[in-house]
Amino acid sequence: MSLSTAVMACRAALVAGAASLLAGCADYPRDPEDTTEKARSGTARVGITENPPWTIIRDKPCGLEPALVTAFAKTLGSEVRWESGSESVLLERLENFELDIVIAGLTSKTPWKNRIGTTTPYLTADTDGNGKTEEHIMAVPPGENGWLIRLDRFLHANQRRALVLFSDSARADDPSAACPDSPGSDAGGLDP
Repeated sequence: MSLSTAVMACRAALVAGAASLLAGCADYPRDPEDTTEKARSGTARVGITENPPWTIIRDKPCGLEPALVTAFAKTLGSEVRWESGSESVLLERLENFELDIVIAGLTSKTPWKNRIGTTTPYLTADTDGNGKTEEHIMAVPPGENGWLIRLDRFLHANQRRALVLFSDSARADDPSAACPDSPGSDAGGLDP
């Protein structure tokens, strides 16, 4: 076998190997529990705990995080089914795949981070005026990586809007200023 024939054979083997690797990656990242597809089929199940200004529970949830999650669901053609409860109960339900997202003004320091999936921080802010910043995240079921990446991309695309909503609510005497139906609120304008 000549050197050029050996090189050609080696190239062909490399191309075939690379093609088979890429073909095997076509369905990654995946959602073992099909969270993305279930949400696309009509409903995103979202757990919410009241924690103004991040989450406020009225007749319907409002605040920074409900505005973001509602806009995210719209990009999927989904409605949101809100389920309120304590943070620990909701995160346990999330861990058991009974919810798709939990919002509660969670930070990157949540003790649950080894048991659930978390977004990258979508907003870093001094939340109580003490000069100490916190990285805010949302929680998703463990291992649902396609769902997590989709939510992360959405939150990243809307970081500026999240900051505006947070700033509006932080300046207001009433944290519900972040609610879309509040007089003078500006909770619209989220990017898909």
